[in-house]
Amino acid sequence: MRLVSAVGGGTLGFQLDLDSLASDLDVASTKYDPTKHNGLIARFHEDGPAIIFYRSGAYSISGADSLDELEYTFDKLNKTLHELLDSSVDYNPTFEVRNIVYSGKYGNGKSPGSIDLKAVCMGLGFDVTEYEPEQFPGVFYRPDDLPGIYLIFSTGSVMLTGVADTSIAVEAFEEVIRRIGDVLEINP
Repeated sequence: MRLVSAVGGGTLGFQLDLDSLASDLDVASTKYDPTKHNGLIARFHEDGPAIIFYRSGAYSISGADSLDELEYTFDKLNKTLHELLDSSVDYNPTFEVRNIVYSGKYGNGKSPGSIDLKAVCMGLGFDVTEYEPEQFPGVFYRPDDLPGIYLIFSTGSVMLTGVADTSIAVEAFEEVIRRIGDVLEINP
């Protein structure tokens, strides 16, 4: 299992003038068109994480490839805003990891198409799975006893989203892989 994307965010503690912020930020790119989206999107690097600012002072950082990159982006944001702000502004931002997406594989090099997704749904339970192959090529699995949402594909790829704690994610992911194995032993 590997982390493929991390999302975080928080609040800055004051309202923002997004027009001014868009022109004052020293970043690789900014995008702000209030007729299309109510947030200002900024990036320190063209291919780096996106930071979305809202007038309320809330912000979100998405598209980080690791927790280190997410935290680095927040630290850089914090430093940049600290330099921009008037010293009379009480600046004490909050930050939290909100979501991490993980990817892994069931099995040991099984060929594509080797997992019967209908059997997976039957074995895991129709009340916690959703599979509509004409709309999406994978099974959505939402177990009642584990955190997150799991996407299971016939290739053996499994994705997990909706968990912000890595240790909890690892345990839950391993349990889902075990459950898939149990189902496929009964329904090969």
